[in-house]
Amino acid sequence: MRSLLRFILRYHATFLFVILEVICVVMIVVNNHYQRTVFSNSAELFVGKLQKNWSGVTSYFSLARENKLLADENRRLKNELEQRSAYSRFFEVDSSNVNYYYYKADVINNSIWNQKNFITIDAGSVQGISKDMGVTGSLGVVGIVYNCSANYATIIPIINTGFKLSVKISRNDYFGSLSWSGSDYRFARMAEVPVHVEVKVGDTIVTSGFSAIFPPDIPVGIVDGFQKISSSGLYEINVKLFTDFASLKHVYVVENRNKNEIQELEAGNDQ
Repeated sequence: MRSLLRFILRYHATFLFVILEVICVVMIVVNNHYQRTVFSNSAELFVGKLQKNWSGVTSYFSLARENKLLADENRRLKNELEQRSAYSRFFEVDSSNVNYYYYKADVINNSIWNQKNFITIDAGSVQGISKDMGVTGSLGVVGIVYNCSANYATIIPIINTGFKLSVKISRNDYFGSLSWSGSDYRFARMAEVPVHVEVKVGDTIVTSGFSAIFPPDIPVGIVDGFQKISSSGLYEINVKLFTDFASLKHVYVVENRNKNEIQELEAGNDQ
């Protein structure tokens, strides 16, 4: 207590000066319209910037929750789109009528630098996931379910040298096969396209729908470049993938509810 009193006595002149300055500023602002307006605008600007910065801080810490809500919303919209398609065919909205159904999952492990990359997600057979289901992200195709446990599944992605996907050029519907060379996770190669087909840089590559795994016209990437292979009469097309595997957090697993019927029918062709 004595130290506090000694401190106040020592600097009492400074304290008195500061108090008088504050009183003067208050009197000037209160009694003068111009100064009052300037002070009010400055205060609002300061408070506004403070609120904006605080909002940015709170938004950052709520990103995980917002991403989850966004992923849930995307899953719901994808399923509603399939239900609307079913409605146009059967005149009633019934999830049992849709051809494709989407399950949401989060990526819990991922690799991009190996030749045989794999992705692990937090959904398995309990959640409705099974082997050989297609997997997409918010921007395009991710891969195919490779293995499945009760609550987890592994995905073989496009960026795995053992992966192949039937795709087509969206502009003209010419199809080919997509695979990965093992070098750059941002690019894949499309083959089996005849050289008489018109190919342009910037063409969109989508799923062909020829397999029982993916719906048709799911985005895959864009043509980044191409060359003619004279010995085969085919193109080798470089495709820049839409999915950024280095930042992949959420995926949608696609169930084709007609897959078993299609596969059983096609199996009869081999007999």
